[in-house]
Amino acid sequence: NPLPDSSAVINGPTPVCEGSTQTYFVNPVAGSTYFWFVSGGSLISTQNNVANVFWSTAGTGTLSFYEVNASGCLGPVLHTDVIVNPRPQPVALSGNQNVCDSALEVYQAPYNAGSTYQWIVSGGTVTTLSANQDSATLQWIGPGTSSVWVSETNSFGCTSDTTLLDVSVYPRPQASALPDSGAVCQFSAFQLTGTANIGTIQWITS
Repeated sequence: NPLPDSSAVINGPTPVCEGSTQTYFVNPVAGSTYFWFVSGGSLISTQNNVANVFWSTAGTGTLSFYEVNASGCLGPVLHTDVIVNPRPQPVALSGNQNVCDSALEVYQAPYNAGSTYQWIVSGGTVTTLSANQDSATLQWIGPGTSSVWVSETNSFGCTSDTTLLDVSVYPRPQASALPDSGAVCQFSAFQLTGTANIGTIQWITS
């Protein structure tokens, strides 16, 4: 009985990103069964000639298989090397987490050469980004709990998990005094009534 084809090729992506799951396959032969194994990663699932691989470690991984044909003959172990590029660590995001409504605040991600950064804001807007996108000026709009998310994509095209920073936005004080104008005689008293939406009132004369 003939042996399985020794020139079969594993089809699938390389390079890939660390922490990604990828699908690989060989062109099937009727009646054959395929057995898979991997180094530098783990098999998530197989369906005869198809394998789903989780690449857990940056470096070079190896995906291998052998075929048992309809006659029960075992083919050689064939393999392909897969380059697994490193994935960035989650961004250590820094910035003020207690701010006033309408305030402009700067948030900073550590810069890594060749990386780009993606910013998402809830309860505010991104007003400016630095040239390297590692620093963002945000304006917070409306009191409450708001959030900023950032992720990093490195020069290999691999993206980190998203970092979340919650920000408490406090209402800006508003004060008024009535009456807002008046005419008085020198050395006489003039009564004003002050109100404020929050906090206490401080009086200043000039």
